[in-house]
Amino acid sequence: MHKEQLIREALSLPTNAIEYYVSQILADMYSQKALVEGGDGLFDIEEYAGAGHCTIEQKAIIYNQVVTYYQGQEMSLPGMMPGLLRLSGILPMNMGPSVTEAERKLIDRAKNAWLEVQWRDSTFDVVVMNWFHMGPVYHYWILADQVETAKAFLQEVCRWNGEVRGEMLVFDSGCWRKDATLFQSIKGATFNNLVMKGHLDPSILDRPSRFDRKYPFDLPELAERLAYISMWNGSLKPSLQLTEEGIARLGGITEGFSFAYLKELFLSSMMRWIAVEQKESIPETMQQAMETQVGALREQMMSASTLEAEVPSEQSLLGMPGFMMGRRFIPR
Repeated sequence: MHKEQLIREALSLPTNAIEYYVSQILADMYSQKALVEGGDGLFDIEEYAGAGHCTIEQKAIIYNQVVTYYQGQEMSLPGMMPGLLRLSGILPMNMGPSVTEAERKLIDRAKNAWLEVQWRDSTFDVVVMNWFHMGPVYHYWILADQVETAKAFLQEVCRWNGEVRGEMLVFDSGCWRKDATLFQSIKGATFNNLVMKGHLDPSILDRPSRFDRKYPFDLPELAERLAYISMWNGSLKPSLQLTEEGIARLGGITEGFSFAYLKELFLSSMMRWIAVEQKESIPETMQQAMETQVGALREQMMSASTLEAEVPSEQSLLGMPGFMMGRRFIPR
């Protein structure tokens, strides 16, 4: 196995075999080196290098796939999964802080590459790869003279990327990002300008203890579902967007869906569409993917409702040994 063929050969394998294959090849090729690997989304050495904490060079022994992103509107799609969008060519693994229109720029990120890293007095080889296996997969391999040095570097990069510096650290479906705009918005938020559907008991604001009441909210009607679906549809790439007829059909077959399930419908359908597109010569449309996912999510809703119905209410437990209002304990 030649070095220049490593990534190409690995990506041609079944996706559940890639990690082990690359690990084995690197261990054989560099038996004198320490090998540390993982898939932590906070290990973004390019973001770390951009702050001047290390230097990176692409190794010439291999073709390095580098993707250029525009830090524009795609960076702020509502509720999108960063890990999914990185793999599909929209976002880097660590999106970095939110920016204003004037600050947006082009960003280069290594998608599948072999990098040489200079950090303090040490030099590392770092292989980074991305692929899709039942969801986006990000993995890295660090080759170093000593395992302690490699782990110290890994820890320092993740610690730095995880620090909050005038931002909020948002964990979104397996991936971290820092959001300065959200942080500033929350700092200026009060209950006076918080808009909620339905009546909020004033005593909630004054309770020093935990929340112990459940407030039901009505499910969205057809008009609300259509408005929500249209909002999400407008955030998709043109090739993925639904037609007006498709939106109307989707609004009809999602009766009984909450806003949370409608959001999950879009996210899971995107994952399905990407997976099928990579495997099928004639991929299904986004409309077809979403209609398929409606059935799967409806089954989940029915299962969740069945489980909830089997859980005894707090009122029915009153008077039973081992039960106290506000605190629950199991007698020995």
